[in-house]
Amino acid sequence: MANLPENTRAAVRAALAERHISQTVAAGVMGIAPQSLSDRLLGHARFQLEDIDALADYLGIPVAQLLEPPALLVDPHQADDEGPEQ
Repeated sequence: MANLPENTRAAVRAALAERHISQTVAAGVMGIAPQSLSDRLLGHARFQLEDIDALADYLGIPVAQLLEPPALLVDPHQADDEGPEQ
């Protein structure tokens, strides 16, 4: 079973990093203090649905995207799983 809080923390971190959005800006969008966002990202507090909804709206993405683990980064130049050619 997926760990929703951990997945959400990872997805929020990834979404902010991809868009170069600071935690201060994100906290403002969510209507919370920067320290409150930090607490959520560190797992000391849980995200509220209102937090995720506000951030998803600001980012222009579906809420579900922040509730799922971020996709693994895959190097598009890397060959399939067969390993290096010999």
